[in-house]
Amino acid sequence: MQSGAVERVLVDVDGTLCWNLPRVCEYLDTEYGVNIEPDAISEWSYRFEGIDAEIGEVIERMLTQRPAWFLSDLDPVPGARAALDAIGADNEVWITTHRPPETHDLTRAWLADNGFSYDRFVEDVPGNKARIPGDVLVDDYHGNVRNAVDAGMLGVLFDRPYTEPVPGDRSVRVSTWADALEALGVGSLSAGPAPANRGETQNRSRR
Repeated sequence: MQSGAVERVLVDVDGTLCWNLPRVCEYLDTEYGVNIEPDAISEWSYRFEGIDAEIGEVIERMLTQRPAWFLSDLDPVPGARAALDAIGADNEVWITTHRPPETHDLTRAWLADNGFSYDRFVEDVPGNKARIPGDVLVDDYHGNVRNAVDAGMLGVLFDRPYTEPVPGDRSVRVSTWADALEALGVGSLSAGPAPANRGETQNRSRR
Protein backbone atom coordinates (compact mmCIF):
# COMPACT_ATOMS: atom_id res chain seq x y z
CA MET A 1 0.00 0.00 0.00
CA GLN A 2 1.01 3.58 -0.50
CA SER A 3 2.78 5.16 2.47
CA GLY A 4 0.34 7.19 4.57
CA ALA A 5 -2.72 5.35 3.23
CA VAL A 6 -3.14 3.39 6.47
CA GLU A 7 -4.15 4.96 9.76
CA ARG A 8 -5.82 2.13 11.69
CA VAL A 9 -5.04 -1.58 11.45
CA LEU A 10 -7.46 -4.12 12.94
CA VAL A 11 -5.71 -7.28 14.09
CA ASP A 12 -7.21 -10.67 14.95
CA VAL A 13 -5.74 -12.90 17.68
CA ASP A 14 -6.19 -16.67 17.09
CA GLY A 15 -4.19 -17.88 14.11
CA THR A 16 -2.84 -14.36 13.63
CA LEU A 17 -1.04 -13.39 16.84
CA CYS A 18 -1.09 -16.81 18.52
CA TRP A 19 -1.30 -20.51 17.70
CA ASN A 20 -4.48 -21.93 19.23
CA LEU A 21 -4.82 -25.15 17.23
CA PRO A 22 -2.06 -27.08 19.06
CA ARG A 23 -4.03 -26.60 22.27
CA VAL A 24 -7.24 -27.68 20.51
CA CYS A 25 -5.49 -30.86 19.34
CA GLU A 26 -4.21 -31.52 22.86
CA TYR A 27 -7.75 -31.18 24.22
CA LEU A 28 -9.13 -33.54 21.57
CA ASP A 29 -6.52 -36.14 22.45
CA THR A 30 -6.95 -36.00 26.22
CA GLU A 31 -10.74 -35.64 26.29
CA TYR A 32 -11.82 -37.80 23.34
CA GLY A 33 -8.82 -39.84 22.21
CA VAL A 34 -8.81 -38.05 18.85
CA ASN A 35 -5.24 -37.87 17.53
CA ILE A 36 -4.86 -35.13 14.94
CA GLU A 37 -2.15 -32.63 14.05
CA PRO A 38 -2.95 -28.91 13.61
CA ASP A 39 -1.96 -28.92 9.93
CA ALA A 40 -4.54 -31.63 9.25
CA ILE A 41 -7.38 -29.24 10.15
CA SER A 42 -7.91 -28.17 6.57
CA GLU A 43 -11.32 -26.48 6.67
CA TRP A 44 -12.68 -23.61 8.74
CA SER A 45 -15.65 -25.82 9.77
CA TYR A 46 -13.61 -29.02 10.02
CA ARG A 47 -15.63 -31.92 11.44
CA PHE A 48 -14.07 -34.53 13.70
CA GLU A 49 -15.89 -37.70 12.76
CA GLY A 50 -14.92 -39.58 15.90
CA ILE A 51 -16.90 -37.20 18.09
CA ASP A 52 -19.31 -35.86 15.46
CA ALA A 53 -18.46 -32.23 16.20
CA GLU A 54 -17.09 -29.32 14.22
CA ILE A 55 -14.03 -27.45 15.39
CA GLY A 56 -16.13 -24.44 16.36
CA GLU A 57 -18.15 -26.62 18.74
CA VAL A 58 -14.96 -28.03 20.26
CA ILE A 59 -13.53 -24.55 20.79
CA GLU A 60 -16.79 -23.43 22.39
CA ARG A 61 -16.54 -26.35 24.84
CA MET A 62 -12.96 -25.40 25.67
CA LEU A 63 -13.90 -21.76 26.23
CA THR A 64 -16.72 -22.83 28.53
CA GLN A 65 -15.03 -25.66 30.43
CA ARG A 66 -11.34 -24.68 30.56
CA PRO A 67 -10.88 -21.08 29.39
CA ALA A 68 -7.75 -20.30 31.42
CA TRP A 69 -6.03 -23.52 30.37
CA PHE A 70 -6.99 -22.87 26.75
CA LEU A 71 -6.02 -19.22 26.43
CA SER A 72 -3.28 -18.43 28.95
CA ASP A 73 -0.22 -20.21 27.59
CA LEU A 74 -0.45 -20.12 23.80
CA ASP A 75 2.63 -19.66 21.65
CA PRO A 76 2.86 -16.36 19.74
CA VAL A 77 3.08 -16.51 15.95
CA PRO A 78 6.72 -15.77 15.03
CA GLY A 79 7.31 -12.10 14.31
CA ALA A 80 3.89 -10.99 15.55
CA ARG A 81 5.04 -8.86 18.48
CA ALA A 82 7.70 -7.02 16.51
CA ALA A 83 5.25 -6.53 13.65
CA LEU A 84 2.71 -4.82 15.88
CA ASP A 85 5.48 -2.59 17.19
CA ALA A 86 6.42 -1.68 13.61
CA ILE A 87 2.82 -1.06 12.55
CA GLY A 88 2.07 0.90 15.70
CA ALA A 89 4.96 3.30 15.17
CA ASP A 90 2.86 5.31 12.68
CA ASN A 91 -0.61 3.75 12.86
CA GLU A 92 -3.23 2.75 15.39
CA VAL A 93 -3.47 -0.96 16.18
CA TRP A 94 -6.85 -2.25 17.35
CA ILE A 95 -7.23 -5.81 18.62
CA THR A 96 -10.41 -7.36 17.18
CA THR A 97 -11.14 -10.92 18.27
CA HIS A 98 -14.33 -12.95 18.16
CA ARG A 99 -13.44 -14.62 21.44
CA PRO A 100 -16.33 -14.33 23.94
CA PRO A 101 -16.29 -11.10 25.99
CA GLU A 102 -16.00 -13.06 29.24
CA THR A 103 -12.53 -14.25 28.11
CA HIS A 104 -11.21 -10.79 27.23
CA ASP A 105 -9.33 -10.42 30.52
CA LEU A 106 -7.44 -13.63 29.72
CA THR A 107 -6.69 -12.35 26.22
CA ARG A 108 -5.44 -9.00 27.47
CA ALA A 109 -3.26 -10.76 30.04
CA TRP A 110 -1.77 -12.98 27.32
CA LEU A 111 -1.05 -9.96 25.15
CA ALA A 112 0.67 -8.19 28.05
CA ASP A 113 2.64 -11.28 29.09
CA ASN A 114 3.96 -11.62 25.55
CA GLY A 115 4.86 -7.97 25.11
CA PHE A 116 2.26 -6.97 22.53
CA SER A 117 1.61 -3.27 22.04
CA TYR A 118 -1.69 -1.90 20.74
CA ASP A 119 -3.91 1.15 21.02
CA ARG A 120 -7.30 -0.34 21.67
CA PHE A 121 -8.84 -3.68 22.57
CA VAL A 122 -12.30 -3.72 21.01
CA GLU A 123 -14.67 -5.15 23.61
CA ASP A 124 -17.71 -5.88 21.43
CA VAL A 125 -16.60 -7.11 18.03
CA PRO A 126 -19.53 -7.50 15.61
CA GLY A 127 -19.91 -10.62 13.50
CA ASN A 128 -18.82 -8.52 10.53
CA LYS A 129 -15.49 -7.01 11.57
CA ALA A 130 -15.73 -4.55 8.67
CA ARG A 131 -18.28 -2.65 10.75
CA ILE A 132 -15.39 -1.53 12.96
CA PRO A 133 -13.84 1.66 11.53
CA GLY A 134 -10.44 0.82 10.10
CA ASP A 135 -8.28 0.80 7.00
CA VAL A 136 -6.84 -2.72 7.19
CA LEU A 137 -7.92 -6.03 8.67
CA VAL A 138 -5.28 -8.68 9.41
CA ASP A 139 -6.96 -12.02 10.04
CA ASP A 140 -6.74 -15.75 9.37
CA TYR A 141 -10.43 -16.23 8.50
CA HIS A 142 -11.28 -15.68 4.85
CA GLY A 143 -14.86 -14.70 5.73
CA ASN A 144 -13.66 -11.79 7.84
CA VAL A 145 -11.18 -10.70 5.18
CA ARG A 146 -13.83 -10.96 2.46
CA ASN A 147 -16.11 -8.67 4.46
CA ALA A 148 -13.29 -6.18 4.91
CA VAL A 149 -12.45 -6.16 1.20
CA ASP A 150 -16.13 -5.73 0.29
CA ALA A 151 -16.23 -2.71 2.61
CA GLY A 152 -13.25 -1.10 0.83
CA MET A 153 -10.58 -2.03 3.36
CA LEU A 154 -7.31 -3.81 2.67
CA GLY A 155 -7.61 -7.42 3.78
CA VAL A 156 -4.45 -9.23 4.84
CA LEU A 157 -5.21 -12.94 5.07
CA PHE A 158 -2.81 -15.29 6.82
CA ASP A 159 -2.34 -18.46 4.83
CA ARG A 160 -3.39 -21.41 7.00
CA PRO A 161 -4.48 -24.92 5.96
CA TYR A 162 -8.12 -23.88 6.51
CA THR A 163 -8.09 -20.56 4.66
CA GLU A 164 -9.75 -20.04 1.27
CA PRO A 165 -8.72 -17.45 -1.33
CA VAL A 166 -10.35 -14.04 -1.22
CA PRO A 167 -10.51 -12.45 -4.68
CA GLY A 168 -9.88 -8.80 -5.37
CA ASP A 169 -6.97 -6.41 -5.64
CA ARG A 170 -7.47 -5.30 -2.02
CA SER A 171 -6.90 -8.81 -0.69
CA VAL A 172 -3.37 -9.99 0.13
CA ARG A 173 -2.56 -13.53 1.24
CA VAL A 174 0.56 -13.81 3.40
CA SER A 175 2.49 -16.59 5.10
CA THR A 176 4.47 -14.59 7.66
CA TRP A 177 4.34 -11.32 9.52
CA ALA A 178 7.26 -10.12 7.39
CA ASP A 179 5.02 -10.64 4.35
CA ALA A 180 2.23 -8.74 6.09
CA LEU A 181 4.50 -5.77 6.79
CA GLU A 182 5.58 -5.74 3.17
CA ALA A 183 1.92 -5.69 2.08
CA LEU A 184 1.34 -2.73 4.39
CA GLY A 185 4.46 -0.89 3.29
CA VAL A 186 5.83 -0.96 6.84
CA GLY A 187 9.50 -1.32 7.77
CA SER A 188 11.10 -4.69 8.49
CA LEU A 189 10.84 -6.58 11.77
CA SER A 190 13.05 -5.67 14.71
CA ALA A 191 14.93 -8.50 16.39
CA GLY A 192 15.02 -6.75 19.78
CA PRO A 193 13.83 -8.34 23.04
CA ALA A 194 10.20 -8.18 24.11
CA PRO A 195 9.38 -5.15 26.27
CA ALA A 196 8.78 -5.91 29.92
CA ASN A 197 5.39 -4.30 30.49
CA ARG A 198 3.55 -3.19 27.39
CA GLY A 199 -0.22 -2.94 27.51
CA GLU A 200 -3.10 -0.95 26.11
CA THR A 201 -2.91 1.90 28.62
CA GLN A 202 0.78 2.58 28.02
CA ASN A 203 0.46 2.39 24.26
CA ARG A 204 -2.43 4.81 24.02
CA SER A 205 0.17 7.52 24.53
CA ARG A 206 1.25 6.92 20.92
CA ARG A 207 -1.89 8.63 19.64
